[in-house]
Amino acid sequence: MFAAMADWLIRRRMRRLDLKRRQYAAAQIGRLTGDWLPANWRVNDLIASSAPVIRARTRQMVRDFAPFHRAVNNMVTFLIGEGIRFQSRAMTPDGSPAKGMRQQIEDRFLSWMDQADVAGKLHFHELQQLAVRQDGETGEYIALIRPPKRPGRHPFALQFLESERLGDWGARIAPGNKLAQGVEYDPDTGERVAYHFCDEGYGTPTRVDAALVLHDFRTLRPGQLRGVSPFAASLLIARDLNDYVGAELDAAMMASKWLAFVKSPDPTSMQALRLDGKPMAGVSDGKPTETLENAIIEYLRPGEEVTFQAHTRPGEPFEAFNRFVLRMIAITVDIPYELLSGDYSGLNYTTLRGIRNDFRKMLAPQQSRYILHLCRPTLRLWMETEALADTGFLPGFFADQSRHLRGVWIPAGLPETDPQREIKANIDAINAGLKSPQQVILERGDDPETILDELADWKTMCGDRNLDFSQAAKAISTALANNPAALDPDTSGDADRKARSIQ
Repeated sequence: MFAAMADWLIRRRMRRLDLKRRQYAAAQIGRLTGDWLPANWRVNDLIASSAPVIRARTRQMVRDFAPFHRAVNNMVTFLIGEGIRFQSRAMTPDGSPAKGMRQQIEDRFLSWMDQADVAGKLHFHELQQLAVRQDGETGEYIALIRPPKRPGRHPFALQFLESERLGDWGARIAPGNKLAQGVEYDPDTGERVAYHFCDEGYGTPTRVDAALVLHDFRTLRPGQLRGVSPFAASLLIARDLNDYVGAELDAAMMASKWLAFVKSPDPTSMQALRLDGKPMAGVSDGKPTETLENAIIEYLRPGEEVTFQAHTRPGEPFEAFNRFVLRMIAITVDIPYELLSGDYSGLNYTTLRGIRNDFRKMLAPQQSRYILHLCRPTLRLWMETEALADTGFLPGFFADQSRHLRGVWIPAGLPETDPQREIKANIDAINAGLKSPQQVILERGDDPETILDELADWKTMCGDRNLDFSQAAKAISTALANNPAALDPDTSGDADRKARSIQ
């Protein structure tokens, strides 16, 4: 019997060893990983149980923790800037540019932007900024498409809502559909059918068709219905840093209150009397304290010694830990550490250029998401409303919408790190046929047509005043082509020398 038991134990051990050899190392369970068994829930169950707490904690940190506050502001600044602008590329039925229609579309759309908010307060560009801010704090943004109540306004407007307005309790859904976190969807395809909104999170939800809701988030897993704040991965360590900073400040303030200590070989006297026999000021519970003024010399009693307090808070580990945590936050939200912290020490042109190129790559997909899921649906709905209200404005719109909706959305651009170098490089790329002038202008976040119109106006104004700046411009461009440092020898020359020393 014991032999059979021993044989069974050996075979069991061998099977375990064989299974361990066939596993990924990351999946093996051992002494150091035995307690690491995370829940592998479905994505919507995981978000439903975690997102409310994450939203509340993230909002609190954005309010009270400076790096989170700056991170959200950076998201708004670099993703939206002053606003993602639209430039029409409408075509005629034969494929030629419809220049007159383009100008009308842009002018009317700009007019609607002023009243895009159903409350009549925010411009459409400000609503774009609000969408990014909500996306950062809650992981999603939600906007209702609804008519304003005030007469005389455009019949189509947007109303942004808090994420907490979505709710399940008491909601009624269509047969065959499912409901999760306030989102009614088709379980077969995952298509969102309707949204259920509560009054400030309470009461019976109101069912709104999905066609009247703009809801978007960063989709991380298939079938995901709601979003999660990008700060989720750094919340705990950021809170530790916040507590650490508070503790260091308290310790430094407490230490700064004690300037010096008097050591005496006579503990019984406790220095309660001065040499002249008068009581010392600040004697409390037998422990005297003294305040010093500028240029005061104190005569000590025999044997007494003054030791000045050394203030060592915050120490060197504080700054290193602070940088480490800020780098972790920057990684989480795809923002360069230098932008998040405001610390540009030790940088030169080469590193700045590399950071800028990486940041541009990180911005592009996020800007594209706001264009695809916020700007373009809004434009389509606006055009549909305009086409119904004025049949002469967009002839043939419902027969062929694509030629009317053609256009370019211009997101926020990045300024040049070194304008003299980069402008010259862009000119060379244009002359070599590697870039178009439009591409260079769009990369800076500007509108090519607007620049050409302004240049034409400039020439007209100069001609009206008999002014000619062509020779000065030619001289400047020649000097720049021959020596980029000629116009600014202090900065560009230093940058060139730094670049050469690095290479």
